[in-house]
Amino acid sequence: MGLTLEQAFTAALKQHPALQQADAQIGAAKARIQQARAGMMPSVVLQGTATDGPLGAPAFGPLGNPALYGTSPLSVQGMAGDPVKKQFGGGINITQTLFDFGRTQHLVAARKGLSSAIEEDAEAQKALVLLGVQQAYLNVLRAQQLANVQAANLKQRETTVQQARLFLEGQLKSGVDFQTAQANASEANTAVLAAQNEVRAAFAALNNAMGETKLTEYALTPVDMVPRAAMPQTIEQVTALALAQRPELKSAAFQRQAAEQTIRGVRSERMPRVDAIASLGVVNPSGVIQNSKNYAVGMAVSIPLYTGGLVEGRVAEEKQKRDITIAQEKETVEAVKLQVAQAWLNLQTQQAQVKSATEQVTAAYASLSLASERYRLQLNTLVELTDSEALASRAATALVNAHVSLDQARAVLDWATGETSRRYGRLTRGTK
Repeated sequence: MGLTLEQAFTAALKQHPALQQADAQIGAAKARIQQARAGMMPSVVLQGTATDGPLGAPAFGPLGNPALYGTSPLSVQGMAGDPVKKQFGGGINITQTLFDFGRTQHLVAARKGLSSAIEEDAEAQKALVLLGVQQAYLNVLRAQQLANVQAANLKQRETTVQQARLFLEGQLKSGVDFQTAQANASEANTAVLAAQNEVRAAFAALNNAMGETKLTEYALTPVDMVPRAAMPQTIEQVTALALAQRPELKSAAFQRQAAEQTIRGVRSERMPRVDAIASLGVVNPSGVIQNSKNYAVGMAVSIPLYTGGLVEGRVAEEKQKRDITIAQEKETVEAVKLQVAQAWLNLQTQQAQVKSATEQVTAAYASLSLASERYRLQLNTLVELTDSEALASRAATALVNAHVSLDQARAVLDWATGETSRRYGRLTRGTK
């Protein structure tokens, strides 16, 4: 079964537990916005009651007529809360806030800001998951190439064994060369088995990065990590790109804006509040209350004159929280700058490593070719040939590691600059 890098991305975005958790957090944040908006929506309650007892019964409220004290029996409001004790009643009570002078508006704005921040946090988590998948995918390719290197080394060692056997049979070399060559081939065979197990372990890590740990193996497609022409060429340009694109910074900005809205919302607690109240229902006729009607309307105005410092204390608390958010935003900016600098410098290092490893491989295989020919002509010892074989194997291994490390360095730089989120944004949204 084949697997491309984008297919691996799609699988991770579909089933990775961290992203499922992020989606749930987004849903919860949007639900909190709906809760905040309820502050400007009408409240409709249907209530009914039937009572039979004397006025002032303890369970029914204050002594005497409860209506005189503004308290409804049984905590029932509207027509259903008629104070007559031997009665039945029912009604629909409607309460609507007319003006709260910004309380709900600022609360909704704050919740929207936090929701946007959580969405950006989810994008940051997705970028990390995609980076993990990319690195695991490249590690499988690395393990497969290293297995090929070990297989080639084994083939070379087996050729040497055959050559040593011919020399032994022709009595041109002692049995020591043949035994040494066999030992070297056995060691190379063990290295092949270890490399094959590394491939299996790398596939397990890839499946884990995609969200489900298993040993399934795939036919991978080589990754083209050639840098794009549009990628900035200086550290200053790369840093500017990261500051403009990283979702962590966007999240921090939304959190700061939400903190400002929260402060405004708390300050509005000093302002009046106007509510309209209406009730429509039925109640049995009573001799206590004359001219009874089946409806009631009213308006409630609440003006906070003194709260004992409660509002002022809350404002002070929210200001401190805002300052914490601002400090965290600055910390995030500096962390992003450091990540970009480290990724940029590592990329330069890996590019130099590839150049050096390429030169080493060229020299090592030239030396191996010469040593093999000299051994065939009996102009050198098996030790010289064995050293050349080991050198060629190490050089080939270093070249594979250098190329894969360069690809991974480019992937990390893409993540550090926010390119991972930008480039695969459409793929991310397509999996929802």
